[in-house]
Amino acid sequence: MAHSPARSVSPVNAMNEEHDPFRDPPNRATGSSRATEGDNVNPNSRTEEVEESPNALNTTNTNLTVTNEKEGAVLQRTKTQKMKRHFGRFWWWYLIAGIVLAAILLPILFLVIIPKIVQNVINGQKLPIWNGYLNVLGPSSIAVGLNFTLKTPLPTVIEPVNMSFYVDDKAENPFVTFQLPEEHVSGSAFIHFENQTQNVLDHDGAVVWLNNLFDLQNFTTNVRANPTVRLGKLTSHPRLDKTITLPGLNYLKGVAIQDIEFMFGSKEENGNNMKGTIMIPNAGVLGLAFGDLSFNMMSGNLNLGSITLPNVVLNPGNNTAKFAGSLDFGVLTSNIGTLLSSQGQALKQGNIQLNTTGKSVIVNGQDIPLVEEVLSKKTLTLDIPILTLGGDLLNGLAGLASNGSTSFTSALGDVFGNTTLLGDIANHWNMSSLSQGDAKNQVKRAAAKGHMAWNLFKMSMAMKQ
Repeated sequence: MAHSPARSVSPVNAMNEEHDPFRDPPNRATGSSRATEGDNVNPNSRTEEVEESPNALNTTNTNLTVTNEKEGAVLQRTKTQKMKRHFGRFWWWYLIAGIVLAAILLPILFLVIIPKIVQNVINGQKLPIWNGYLNVLGPSSIAVGLNFTLKTPLPTVIEPVNMSFYVDDKAENPFVTFQLPEEHVSGSAFIHFENQTQNVLDHDGAVVWLNNLFDLQNFTTNVRANPTVRLGKLTSHPRLDKTITLPGLNYLKGVAIQDIEFMFGSKEENGNNMKGTIMIPNAGVLGLAFGDLSFNMMSGNLNLGSITLPNVVLNPGNNTAKFAGSLDFGVLTSNIGTLLSSQGQALKQGNIQLNTTGKSVIVNGQDIPLVEEVLSKKTLTLDIPILTLGGDLLNGLAGLASNGSTSFTSALGDVFGNTTLLGDIANHWNMSSLSQGDAKNQVKRAAAKGHMAWNLFKMSMAMKQ
């Protein structure tokens, strides 16, 4: 058997072999090393051994990794468990962060965000006034009641608050202030207060407000208040500054005398020689009580007398009021030419036109300058059909004649015996106008009564001749 040539080992290699860390340890079972000198050893075997040793370590590490991976697979946690474990380890960090955020955000929430929300709700209120009343009690005293609507998204308590009314949003001083009682509002709620007596704080502002109420179909007024609003335990202090729209009286459009009764001689009452009823519309939502109203009756620049409406109360809608007054026939007869010239257009329509202007306003025996100042600058036009006026006038004459008196008959003959007057009436009379709706609505006399009036008129003319 041929022997392989002996392997030469250099001193350096010998040292490396002696101190080779990758060299296999002795076989504990046999007490000897893996190879002996007599074994056939490949020259590269040592290198292979050296190269295999790290692989062996890697294999060991790999086995350990696999084992760990298997253990990890066994111990794998759910997301909830991971979160609990995470918060369990770092809960105090989150606590500190929460305290810091609360210290920053809660003041912003309570001092900025919630008041801002409440203010936006207040700003969004339209405050529609559904009805109410205004009663004049004295020269500078009024009683008011109002019903309006508030809307809130959450149950809210509004503490008692003063509500001030201004002519407009530029006015600096309120003309009147009322107190709104405590209100509990949830969703949409009707708010009402009534019979509050207050003094007028700004006379000039109140005059402007009443003028707007009288003249306009719709007018605005400004309401301001500083309410305290409670949302549960939270309290807010918003500001109310709202301009609201109200329907006005529209200059009493449609006012008309419905009937007149003339009284002569002994039938006169307190110096009044006529009385009747007048229809006064109220197109607004506020009931108005102004006391006793007196008006001058004018035809052009001629003052023909006056009428008084006692205890005037104008509820929303059409109102019928009694009146009594005196017609100055002396002024009428002495200024017949001027009267006719001012009545030309009205006579074409078959009417006599009277203009009324405010004279006085009396409440409990006291003058009310506030309302007088307004009504004295207003002119209300009343169209009275000539047939109605003539019939009423001659009916009064018939009553006087039945008492054996002819004094007024003679005076009336002087008026209607004037050929100029009769001719102008005939020339201006437009019978077709009597078929119009306005004339029909205002004439409340039967046809038989009209014929009787004209017969009486002819009789009076015959007496004059």
